[in-house]
Amino acid sequence: MGLDRRAFLGLVAGGAIGTLCTPIPWKLVDDAAIWTQNWSWLPKLPKGQIDYVTTTSKLCPAGGGSARHARGRSAGDGRGQSGPSLSRGALSSLAAAEVYMLYSPARITSPMRKTGGRFEPITWEQAMAELAKG
Repeated sequence: MGLDRRAFLGLVAGGAIGTLCTPIPWKLVDDAAIWTQNWSWLPKLPKGQIDYVTTTSKLCPAGGGSARHARGRSAGDGRGQSGPSLSRGALSSLAAAEVYMLYSPARITSPMRKTGGRFEPITWEQAMAELAKG
């Protein structure tokens, strides 16, 4: 007796149901949720007075207005702001994630010059001199 299609599907279905009844997949999902919240580049506001800064999203296609939490010069998460925008007070996922771009390790923090197919960082004075040169 071989393994026919019906027996194979029963084996796969039984294995899937049996796996879901064990704590293993649920523990893996829980660990993944905890791990993704501990990234070093996630913005964490310093302690102090919380201010709300009204701004407009540059990434959101609707140009949604938002009120961002801020302490000093550090920006944090925000909420939708009603006003003259197409979003009508809602905050899109792009606008909500926009603040994470400030703290991304892949963010370019200084002017770059392309030499030999590679980009190298230069100072602001060098960049302004090159722009003035034309």
